[in-house]
Amino acid sequence: IVNTDEIVCKANAVKDNTIEVPEGKQLKVTLPDGTIAWVNCGSTLTYPSSFSSGVREVRLQGEACFKVRHDALHPFVVKAGDITVHDIGTTFNVRNYADQPQHVTLVEGSAEVRGNGQSVRLYPGDDASVAENRLKVAQVDTDDYTSWRHGIIPFNETDLHAVAIYLCKWYGLNLICGDPALLNEKVHFVFDRSASRDQAVEMLNDIATSSISVEGNTLYIKKVKG
Repeated sequence: IVNTDEIVCKANAVKDNTIEVPEGKQLKVTLPDGTIAWVNCGSTLTYPSSFSSGVREVRLQGEACFKVRHDALHPFVVKAGDITVHDIGTTFNVRNYADQPQHVTLVEGSAEVRGNGQSVRLYPGDDASVAENRLKVAQVDTDDYTSWRHGIIPFNETDLHAVAIYLCKWYGLNLICGDPALLNEKVHFVFDRSASRDQAVEMLNDIATSSISVEGNTLYIKKVKG
């Protein structure tokens, strides 16, 4: 479990290395082959001490953005739950949290995503997601998926539920909602990770129609403001 901002990995005698990034943190990791991985909060990245075989393979639970060092003879593979990403030298983001839909977003280059017996090729601006046990590809603004590396999280017409879950994950909060229907409200919210917990909740409360507050380690979403 790490509490620093950056790690440069070097070959060692350990067969596998596992990095756990706690809530409220993110980490920049330089892997043994020179590939850079930005690992988001609440994520676990497992990688070998050296990439000695024909495939450079890592395992991810959570979210990370990879800038892969080009090596045409040794593809880079990310295994994330039910999907795998095959790449040679590109930049892409993988989201694989247990409580969120899976996404692979390609920033530059090309990559192949495999899952549920399917395979799709991604090009810059493509996002592959898993819906109804199928891989679906759509064109997106990649900044919406990668700007977290710089501490900015844009939520564009996003369910209040997803925003609340994100704040709880970042600040280590529990969520209690008096009426589940309130969570369906669409909001436009730009979250700055440098904001304090109370500042972030106050900004969200200002734009939502429901009443949002934090008490102790719990985020409350209550009835619509009257």
